[in-house]
Amino acid sequence: MEFASASLVGVSRTSRKNDLNYPMEIRLPIETTIDIRQATKEEIAEVFGEDVAKYTQHCTILVLGDGSRLFPSRDEEGNGVGAFFGINAEGKQYIL
Repeated sequence: MEFASASLVGVSRTSRKNDLNYPMEIRLPIETTIDIRQATKEEIAEVFGEDVAKYTQHCTILVLGDGSRLFPSRDEEGNGVGAFFGINAEGKQYIL
């Protein structure tokens, strides 16, 4: 299985269910993305807090084969929902 290394940054907040350590090194299996979907209000609250969930209209997440969910953040401190930007093989840019 091929892996992609990533350095994720997180800051502990009392509004978060699970505190994150700063920084956090992980290895993700890159071929196991099984879904790209909109997060529920409950999922947004779990990651960003109830206050952010109240005003957030959309949050696209990546769901991996092991059930892990990746959420875009507008900054490395997790101060709200962000967007995924990409470039396909032909060089066309897109936003999820």
